[in-house]
Amino acid sequence: MADPVDDLRQRGNFEFSAGRYDAAFSFYSSALERDVRNVTLLCNRSASAFQMQDFETALDDASKAWEFSNHHNLKAAFRLAKCQLALQQFEAAKATIRSGKMICPDDDTTAKRSLDDLLEEVMSTQQMKEAEKPETSIREVSRPISIREFQKGETLGHGNFSEIVVVTHRKTNETFA
Repeated sequence: MADPVDDLRQRGNFEFSAGRYDAAFSFYSSALERDVRNVTLLCNRSASAFQMQDFETALDDASKAWEFSNHHNLKAAFRLAKCQLALQQFEAAKATIRSGKMICPDDDTTAKRSLDDLLEEVMSTQQMKEAEKPETSIREVSRPISIREFQKGETLGHGNFSEIVVVTHRKTNETFA
């Protein structure tokens, strides 16, 4: 009889490779309901969430994978550091990469190179961010603004097809409805 967890993982892998990250996320989630501490499934679901730019969920799964592996799974370390970088948690990303390098086998030059490249990316991104002028208002920014930049507040009312809520920008503390 086929292993249902492995079957769900393989279906998730198929969807992921086809670029259907939401479907892959669902398959990995279903598999995790049956095996909640499966490091591979957590890493894969983290990768799906990362591709959908849900960095907080990706970080949560990668953190669990890293913890459940007792800090001995290189894939979990790499995923966690990528999420930390995406969320601009630079010092945490550097610490995770250093931990990953400590467990990396000496003969695994590909993994070492990947970790070194990621560390270089973290450091250069951190330098760029530190050199940037901090945003004091998002009203005139030229970059795309994401809903993830806002903290949801109280509900003001309901329309036919919408809910009107107060939101506060996480960095500038500007309030919008």
